[in-house]
Amino acid sequence: MKRIIFLFTASIFPILSIAEQQATVPASTCFLEQYSESVDCPSNSQVFIPMQHSMEMFEHDLACLKEAEQMIEMSVCFMGGKILKQLLAVFNERLKARPELEVYILGSPMLLTDHDYREIALLRNNYPDRFHLQLTVSTPCESLEYRVTDNHIKCMIVDEKYFSIGGTNFDEALCTDGRFTPPPVEGASPARSILPRGVRDYDIVGKGSLAKEIRAVFHKHYALWEHYEQHSYADFINDPEYFADKSHYKPLDPSKPQAQVVAIDHSAEQIATSNAQLFVSGPHQAKANCIAQEYARLIKGAKQEIVIGNLYSNPSPPICDALKQSVARGVALTYITNGRYSDSPFFCQFFFLR
Repeated sequence: MKRIIFLFTASIFPILSIAEQQATVPASTCFLEQYSESVDCPSNSQVFIPMQHSMEMFEHDLACLKEAEQMIEMSVCFMGGKILKQLLAVFNERLKARPELEVYILGSPMLLTDHDYREIALLRNNYPDRFHLQLTVSTPCESLEYRVTDNHIKCMIVDEKYFSIGGTNFDEALCTDGRFTPPPVEGASPARSILPRGVRDYDIVGKGSLAKEIRAVFHKHYALWEHYEQHSYADFINDPEYFADKSHYKPLDPSKPQAQVVAIDHSAEQIATSNAQLFVSGPHQAKANCIAQEYARLIKGAKQEIVIGNLYSNPSPPICDALKQSVARGVALTYITNGRYSDSPFFCQFFFLR
């Protein structure tokens, strides 16, 4: 049996591989998952396809969205530019073609332009009961570890069957193949001035029962931000589990048609596994952050090599200690992160491994 470990987390590290016999890992943001690949996978196995760059993920997402029959859910974090324009166009086409389809979007308004707001308003007006968009905001919090609470999840679920998950934001500057720097966005938000002009990230697309788990997580977070919009800061609840029975989540009808996506179903890059774990964390967990704990556990168990590649890296002391201990016992460590140079984006100043 070959062991494959993928890790997805929010802002500690988006890429980590731990080799026991063989290391194979692309990964990125929002969630942490661990897979073991076996030769004989039962019918409930998951299928994963590692993406080489953000645009490859986006193309797979579009392929899924264009086949959606019952439900689309997306947590996009930052959104804007040509990427958002393409998404909204696909939503409009699919909502028009499938009268029972619903769309739920959770995202930040940080990079939205006046044109974006107008396009979103059109969808809301045309499909008031089927197109749902909830905006998030950076909410101050009373904590020595966290200054604000916000949504950092990037994921897509179609018909509780297909999904993508990783580090890519759905914005033209933050979703590229890494080979060019996108031109400035017309009418751009001032917030863009602190962000990189171009970003390439890592993601995974897949198919299987894990889509149902991710979907349930999505709706807890959607309900959290919906509640905050309707209440005051004093009533802010940052634990998504509080909303487990207060969300818009509803089971899909298995007798109705579901999406069929050839690009995923027949991909030669598929990795199949019957053992997948989903970890979700956030500031509500304070010092008992389950993803940070799992990182530390896996790092401490490394036998040969640890490879970390992450922009904006700011690992917690337990993870740093685990890395130091692993290196001390002879485990090879490769760590790639952003620098702080004269030509580095301003945002990089806030993250640097010391």
